[in-house]
Amino acid sequence: RLSGIGLKADRFFAPAQTGLFAGAEVSWVRMDFRDVTTQAAATQNPWVFSARVGYQQLWPGGLYVAPWLSLGYALGTQDVRVGQQRWKAMPWKVLPTVHVGWRF
Repeated sequence: RLSGIGLKADRFFAPAQTGLFAGAEVSWVRMDFRDVTTQAAATQNPWVFSARVGYQQLWPGGLYVAPWLSLGYALGTQDVRVGQQRWKAMPWKVLPTVHVGWRF
């Protein structure tokens, strides 16, 4: 199970806050690992530092679509073994996503 909280800051290259943007993000993540057979569990709480780039398109009525891609590194991750289960740490994170919203 994965949960967490993060803070993002972006810089648009156009005054209207549309088009190309770049930014940074810092997140704290809680990762819970559980062996369903033995019910043994472990938790990791890494900090993730990321850089991101994207493009925000504004549509009539205030609708916007902003696809973006981030590359981050998680500090404090390590391989986990719980019971008979094993998870390999992957400290580098690539996250493609799309935000859709309204400006008002």
